[in-house]
Amino acid sequence: HYGTSRRQRGLLMKIGIVDSGLGGIVVLKECIQQHKTAHFIYYGDYQHSPYGNKNDMQLKSYYQAAMSFFLKQNCDLVIVACNTLATIIDPTEKRCVTPIIAVQKKIIESSSSNLIVLATKRTIQSKVYDFQKCNLVACPRFVKKIEKNPQSDYHKVVCHYFKKYPDAKTIVLGCTHYQLLKETIQNHFLHPITIIDSSEELVRQLSFKNSPLKIDLYVTKLTRRIQKNIATLLKNESYQLQKIKKDEISSF
Repeated sequence: HYGTSRRQRGLLMKIGIVDSGLGGIVVLKECIQQHKTAHFIYYGDYQHSPYGNKNDMQLKSYYQAAMSFFLKQNCDLVIVACNTLATIIDPTEKRCVTPIIAVQKKIIESSSSNLIVLATKRTIQSKVYDFQKCNLVACPRFVKKIEKNPQSDYHKVVCHYFKKYPDAKTIVLGCTHYQLLKETIQNHFLHPITIIDSSEELVRQLSFKNSPLKIDLYVTKLTRRIQKNIATLLKNESYQLQKIKKDEISSF
């Protein structure tokens, strides 16, 4: 059980966030923007990034390693800030929250008869967003470009994926990384579009007692580029960043 006694004692809430990279940082920023604060403990599994081209067995192994880490950190709740990783998790799992149910609800409620779902190859294959009114588009180039430099010019790669859908009205960002593409996507179209952002929907469903903000970032791989990209996204926040030692998690 994640943190029942902690809540009862009124101690600082610990919220784990897991992702293969910057998607988790995007969700962390969204939490702060939506005024949902706590002691956030981010687990960035850069050693196995990207998750979008991994199989179920690999994803389950990464998930178990992350949950083992969060258990040792005494987290109250775990945010799975990755649509791909969420596809292998039992939706009734009480220890964590994922974007999938919230995004599915928004798709069902949408009045649009033609939605474009952008996601990783693995998320598309899982069919979690495979509704009759949806066109599913796997976008392997997005995460690679974002992880290389989150301040990249995304115009060409956005044009590449939307060339078949010039009349799109509603677009689902089925990967938490893709929030960084939102402005470019909006500017790509000459007409107004509606965007369903899995990062926003994930955070909206969170409900916990706010605590003072504290950010601890742990990564399974640490390079200068990773440090720089995290600093770019969290430029106005104070945080601690460190690499996880192999003996600190059960499966690496």
